[in-house]
Amino acid sequence: MTNIKEFKLLTQRDIIDLFIDGSDSGSPLPYLSGSKIVSLGVKFGCSEKGFGGSRWQIMTEIIHNTIENGLIIDLITYMLGSIHLKESIKDQVDKGVSSFEMKPSSLLTVTEMELKCQEIQNQFLILVNDHLKYSHKKMVWTGGKVSIIGINTSPEVRVDPKNIDIAYVQKILHRAQNDLIDKDFESVITKSRTILEQTFIQILSDNNIEFKENGDIKQYRNRMIETLNMRPNSEWPKRVKEFVSKLNGLVDSIAQIRNDSSDSHGSTRRVKIKEAEAELIINSAANLAIYYLKVHDRQVSK
Repeated sequence: MTNIKEFKLLTQRDIIDLFIDGSDSGSPLPYLSGSKIVSLGVKFGCSEKGFGGSRWQIMTEIIHNTIENGLIIDLITYMLGSIHLKESIKDQVDKGVSSFEMKPSSLLTVTEMELKCQEIQNQFLILVNDHLKYSHKKMVWTGGKVSIIGINTSPEVRVDPKNIDIAYVQKILHRAQNDLIDKDFESVITKSRTILEQTFIQILSDNNIEFKENGDIKQYRNRMIETLNMRPNSEWPKRVKEFVSKLNGLVDSIAQIRNDSSDSHGSTRRVKIKEAEAELIINSAANLAIYYLKVHDRQVSK
């Protein structure tokens, strides 16, 4: 869980500039005038009378104030959300400097707007983390909110089981593809395990199966296999039994690689994963998850 006081690291002048100066500071966020910064502070409970000084001083005061009031995560989440980024998206699209340069901003679909928001979020986090790394920290975006964690750690991804379906798997896969572009292969491995773990929990929850939620992915997998009646037996053809056995082994391998190599552990003995292997692992995890979800859906529809 994020220590809210860690957000004081965002009051570094270089980071403040990224929040308010727009393209002048190389930031993908919109430029904020003094009046807009004040309005932003008022929106999150700051007293307008307490503001004074330059734009960056006002923004610094807003960050301190929202930390004290427990609203800093809401503030940063808002600034990285579609409402606040709408102006930047329109500007980038209409200037032809985005991935949607062939389409006017007024014609962007909701999905395209969401993808553009994700693109801006990723760009912004890279810039911020370039400054936070000196404090051995990084800012991450998970579950629609931001947090600041140790540079060699990764947040546990917890989602409501009812939200996990094939679309969820594909969404995580899309985020992992962004990690591949950023050469963050360790994060790709963490997402690979997350896809499988949350899929197993989804299926067990859907079937009202009791289990101990302790992060033991083998336990989840074994209970799920029993639930889906996928345990090999003597009536199965030999090749089918071999295939299912290898599927189980693949799940175990992905879990173990995550333990040895992902960004969830700060060990200096981690084995570095390269791009080709990271891409293979995330695609394998996604395909496995979709397979298990389809088997589950097939049984439910009987």
